[in-house]
Amino acid sequence: MEAKQYKSNPNHHHPPSPPPPPPLHHHPHLPCILISLALLLLLLSVSLTLAFTIYRVQDPKTQVISARVTGAVPRVTLPSVHVELNITIHVDLLMHNPNRFSLHHDPGETLMYYRGVQVGEADVAAGRIPAGGSEGVRSRLTVEADRFAAPAGGGLGRLVMDVMEGEIVVTTATRIGGEVRLLLGLVRRRVVAVSDCTVVVGVVEMRVRRLECKRS
Repeated sequence: MEAKQYKSNPNHHHPPSPPPPPPLHHHPHLPCILISLALLLLLLSVSLTLAFTIYRVQDPKTQVISARVTGAVPRVTLPSVHVELNITIHVDLLMHNPNRFSLHHDPGETLMYYRGVQVGEADVAAGRIPAGGSEGVRSRLTVEADRFAAPAGGGLGRLVMDVMEGEIVVTTATRIGGEVRLLLGLVRRRVVAVSDCTVVVGVVEMRVRRLECKRS
């Protein structure tokens, strides 16, 4: 059997071959970008190290500047035992920020106790203390007379004895929280200022006889 021979058609055109892929070119600025990122990470690492070592954050320091008493002299009425008590204790503190960054403190409070019973309170406004700066904090504590005679504090009898002896001893506790912001606010550390005081009030002369404080 004779094999058929096919002749190529000179008019038949083959599809053109696809063009070769363009050669890969490296971005001329890529090394600079990588070096910049590496330097940025190194700078961030060094800054964090400094923030947690050399720039160690400390709690604010408090110092009592003065304390005074205003109001009427407490009186005991008979035959039905009754104590008239209308006094206000003013405590002025100085809060110092020992850090190298500013301190943003929250609203705080000062509580007053008589024989373990809370008998008064005062709010402290929020604020900002610059690095190494100080701020005055004033607490105006008005005594709530009905709480003085609470059974937990010894009752009315204990209060009458203190008034007759000429002295009333109260304690105050001040707590002010806040935060120190480092590295443009990227790192924030919580701090708290604490001040606990014992105030001895002379009943007859209506003045502070003795003031002892434990500061943070």
